[in-house]
Amino acid sequence: MSNPTCRLCGREIPPEKRITIEGKQDICYDCYKQQAPMVCVDFDGVLAQYDGWKGPDHLGDPRPGIRIFLSGLKEMGFCITILTTRKTQKVNHWILTHRLADYIDHVTNKKPPAKAYIDDRGICFKGDFSEVIARLRGFKPWWEK
Repeated sequence: MSNPTCRLCGREIPPEKRITIEGKQDICYDCYKQQAPMVCVDFDGVLAQYDGWKGPDHLGDPRPGIRIFLSGLKEMGFCITILTTRKTQKVNHWILTHRLADYIDHVTNKKPPAKAYIDDRGICFKGDFSEVIARLRGFKPWWEK
């Protein structure tokens, strides 16, 4: 059986050069490394208004400044992936409805490797477990304050 072919460079992809990341399986490692760096942006509470769970069909309105924010990420050379626990079809529909498709490259519910993750519930690990525990004790997302 022959190896698959990279859709970008046209070369065969030997097993050691295969990418297993969702949506990237049809390109070789060399082409993958030359692509723009990815930034993952959380959907609820970052891109969409959010003040608590109201069901799978309730997606908040875009947050003020979203176009400037996404445009700024694009100007920095990032590929923008939306990382969400929601059904990706619903988020894709939201993106189209609010005319944001020009900024967003991908929507997923699986954590891909990225340069950075932007999330309203994130705690940055800086090598000190006790610091994380201390920060977690009083943690609240920005919209709960």
